Amino acid sequence: GLFPSKRRHWTLERPSLNLYKVSGFGGTEVYHGHDFPFLMEEGMSFESIILTGCRPWTLYSEKFYEGDRICIYPGDEERCYPGFFPRNKDFGYFGSRIKSGRIGCYSDVVVDTLEVLPNTLFSIDADLLKLISNQTMEGSVAL
Repeated sequence: GLFPSKRRHWTLERPSLNLYKVSGFGGTEVYHGHDFPFLMEEGMSFESIILTGCRPWTLYSEKFYEGDRICIYPGDEERCYPGFFPRNKDFGYFGSRIKSGRIGCYSDVVVDTLEVLPNTLFSIDADLLKLISNQTMEGSVAL
């Protein structure tokens, strides 16, 4: 053709940690594609997370990978399905404590994601469904 293809080379294998200020993946989003020794958004609390890539992430309660830590995992490490943590309680109520993070698991405390298969509807509790529905109506979330 006249114009060369400018396809993006983005896949679910590329690691990302998407932190959201509101439960149900709403509000302000903070994106990280690499290890981060500290948050630029100091003092921000997070209520939900979407994780992409094939590897887990470790979240730390202090800057520079110090303090308490938890590991969060993708939905499926072999197939690189995303990990969904729609509420703070889904990742150990750690949302207000995140100060740094890095790719890989460096903790004995492990939190598994909700099991969500690709291209399927998933069932979740009524309160969460209502929360996501309200966020979508407000234009904060596109599922």
